[in-house]
Amino acid sequence: MKNNYVQDLITGFLFTFSNPLIIFLIIGLYARFNFLTNITSIYGYFIGFLSIIIGALGWWFLITYFVSKVRGRFNVRSMWLINIFIGSFNLLDVGYRHGAFNNGVAMNGEEYVLNVSFVEGLDAMSMASVADYMELHLKKVGINCVNWEDKYPYHPITVFSMAYSDKFLYVNYFVRCNYLRAVNYKNNSPVAEDSCVEFFLQTPGSEEYWNFEFNCIGAINASHRKDRKHPIRLTDMELATVKRYATCGNNPFQELEGILIGDLPSRFRLS
Repeated sequence: MKNNYVQDLITGFLFTFSNPLIIFLIIGLYARFNFLTNITSIYGYFIGFLSIIIGALGWWFLITYFVSKVRGRFNVRSMWLINIFIGSFNLLDVGYRHGAFNNGVAMNGEEYVLNVSFVEGLDAMSMASVADYMELHLKKVGINCVNWEDKYPYHPITVFSMAYSDKFLYVNYFVRCNYLRAVNYKNNSPVAEDSCVEFFLQTPGSEEYWNFEFNCIGAINASHRKDRKHPIRLTDMELATVKRYATCGNNPFQELEGILIGDLPSRFRLS
């Protein structure tokens, strides 16, 4: 009996669902790319779940229709070309999602004015939920400049987004790199020797500026100063007002090598 699309759909679903590992994959992906934040309405829930179902079914019908039309032309070389195409598409998608080609912009060492969004409800969220919200909903800016390029030529993919509320300023960093190190874990330790991001803040008309350095486990070195040679370190009580959440955890570790990813949202009290 000739198969039809409905029969293929049912058998394909049962075959995929029979593999228990796929369930854990779906759970992990759903948690990582969670769109159901606590400021999403019930309509957002409904539209989100409906979009997943429609998208999955539409994609399946598109693939099966395409394969049914060209299956007689498939050979080993064709499959190799398809794999190359899909792999290239995934790489472009990563860049698109994390700001390299996204609605964000690239900072190339030139002055850039960023309009920071006011987001009501961030203060009531956990820092993990803040990271998810900023990742999915806010403009991303890629940092493409490299200081001291002759001495330190390596350039990890680094993207950030910003928001503010009535009380706090939020900065979320996303970094994809080949080397990751977090030896320092105490306040005001030399975190710049680790895998580190840095944030500067200066109020209009002030001669002083604020400097915040974070390594990938959230350890902080912060000060206010007029120049690099005379920093005034923040106290432990002051540093406690800067909330951090590091996806790499909080335990120190020696340098790792590979394709490594980390998020670091931070919250600064406005005062």
